[in-house]
Amino acid sequence: MTTLKAGDEVRVFDVNGKRVGQPDGGWPGTIVKVGRTLVHVAYRSRTETFRIDGGASNDGYEHQHFLTMTEAAVRNRHGAARAILRTHKIALEYGHGLTLDQIEALAEVARTFTETTEG
Repeated sequence: MTTLKAGDEVRVFDVNGKRVGQPDGGWPGTIVKVGRTLVHVAYRSRTETFRIDGGASNDGYEHQHFLTMTEAAVRNRHGAARAILRTHKIALEYGHGLTLDQIEALAEVARTFTETTEG
């Protein structure tokens, strides 16, 4: 996590996402208070407590987590590049070790692919 302070804008995500009405990109939230190990985030007309290390909710279930705006932007870039690769049936194995820039470059190459039929 980066240095967090009260007033910072964040995004809150739920593991059940769409089923609980989460918009694309998460719910907008604002950090209200930052302690030594916990962060209090106001979103959806309430304030919830999250752990600083990892951003998971501090409720024992960890169904929600928050990301800074920078972290959310990186996640969106990664998802967009992976979506392009999936449309061309290119799968990256777990633990592949590619950087985000490399994945985006691969996605740009994949965009140039054309459908061919063998016959």
